[in-house]
Amino acid sequence: MTQKTPSKARLESTHVSDGFCAPQFELPEPLTGKIWTLDDFEASPALLVMFICNHCPFVKHLKKDIAKLTSFYIEKGLASIAISSNSIVTYPKDGPEYMAEEAKKFKYSFPYLYDEVCPLYLLPDAVPVISPTLCLL
Repeated sequence: MTQKTPSKARLESTHVSDGFCAPQFELPEPLTGKIWTLDDFEASPALLVMFICNHCPFVKHLKKDIAKLTSFYIEKGLASIAISSNSIVTYPKDGPEYMAEEAKKFKYSFPYLYDEVCPLYLLPDAVPVISPTLCLL
């Protein structure tokens, strides 16, 4: 009997262990052209990392809430970023120019970064839907 792969709606991210530290990164923000690194967030006690993309139905449904919730916590000192690691060959609307449009349209108060080579997507067993990870800095 063949085992079925669960739908993405049923998948859960693996919880990170205590003391987990985010890996170093250097990623562009299409909206501003700035290159962001982990060091840019060293003044914050923690960094919320969200893996999102423009075409994801889960993300589409929550974009306004993501913007509102992250703004609330950023005001309280929590740093936040979103990263899109999708292939623009497979999903052209997830490309940098469209990411910039989304960030502007939804007034993201966090950097929406483009990860062309996808290594951060593997940050601890992230699932290809909104996969927030809180990293202590």
